[in-house]
Amino acid sequence: MPIYVYASCKNYSRSVSRDVVIQEVGRVLMLPFRPHIMLLVTSSIDKNARITASRAGFIVVEVGFKVTKENFDRAYRVLRAKLNPIFKK
Repeated sequence: MPIYVYASCKNYSRSVSRDVVIQEVGRVLMLPFRPHIMLLVTSSIDKNARITASRAGFIVVEVGFKVTKENFDRAYRVLRAKLNPIFKK
């Protein structure tokens, strides 16, 4: 049985707003199937956006900084550390 994953990365210099999350929800609704797992990876996210994403079924991973070529390895380690506990269960 396939497991469908939807992942969206918002590598913004500012916090992700509720409007951006609503756009992502709309994208998911336009898919021909409902993903089993929905990830929203951001540099940062505001409180209302986090609540909206959670209610829509997204797993939100906040990296804490904007990713560049210079800090990509650090971002990978942060992302892996935050996702490991979720998927190791």
